[in-house]
Amino acid sequence: MLKEKQISISVVVTNYNKDRKLTRCYLSIIEQLEKDDELLIIDDCSTNLESKNILDSINHKQLRIIENEENMGVSFSKNKGVFLAKNDAIVLVDADDWLPNNSLSLIRKSFTENPHAWLIFGDYFRVSTIDESIVDCSFLYNANQKNLDQHALAKDWLLLGVSPFRRSKCFSICSFDTRFNRTDDVDFHRRIITTPKFEAAYINSPIYVWDCQEEGNNSNIPNKDILFSQLSGFLFYYKNLKGWSYIKFVIKLVVRFLIFNLSSKA
Repeated sequence: MLKEKQISISVVVTNYNKDRKLTRCYLSIIEQLEKDDELLIIDDCSTNLESKNILDSINHKQLRIIENEENMGVSFSKNKGVFLAKNDAIVLVDADDWLPNNSLSLIRKSFTENPHAWLIFGDYFRVSTIDESIVDCSFLYNANQKNLDQHALAKDWLLLGVSPFRRSKCFSICSFDTRFNRTDDVDFHRRIITTPKFEAAYINSPIYVWDCQEEGNNSNIPNKDILFSQLSGFLFYYKNLKGWSYIKFVIKLVVRFLIFNLSSKA
């Protein structure tokens, strides 16, 4: 019996002024790397002295640090890291988040066992200043179709924005849209999962730690970003939401539009 080929992973960390959180992120990843894995840190022209000192101090044979000459935004940094990665299996990590122990092993195993999967998603830890909880994403997976359940996802978008994926599959369809500031991942996933022949695999275990504290990347997302995301994905929600769920979506969309319109005139 032929031995299954080992899947190698490229972890891409996007950083901008994350200071000691970058160190925490780096340490959570580097010890999990196997022989042909790599870690890329894309620094988006950090201005904080502590961040610069950390970038200068960390060193590892499987680490590459790429610095943008000017601040280009997280979507640009993600795309840059993915295009520069040497491996097809991509794991994106925000610099203020980190990976739990054994995360890369679980991801590698899932990629190996699901050779046709474009994207791998799993449960994750959600950490705030108040508490820590596990977000269970099992309801998003339709095992019969080997796919994300688009109806469930439209009702409750709990898909992790940094879900691991195969570059050869996903980036053949689209990359992260640099017009988005903070909701680029939602747009990216909407376009990917609605592509014919798309397949996903689910890991019934936490594979990521999402830092939701006030200074985190995903706190206080501007209303205009959410509005832009929902408008661009309107057809997706129209197809997958029914009854009261659709009515609630439209009401929220109208309210966001009115708020944006009023704030623009202020």
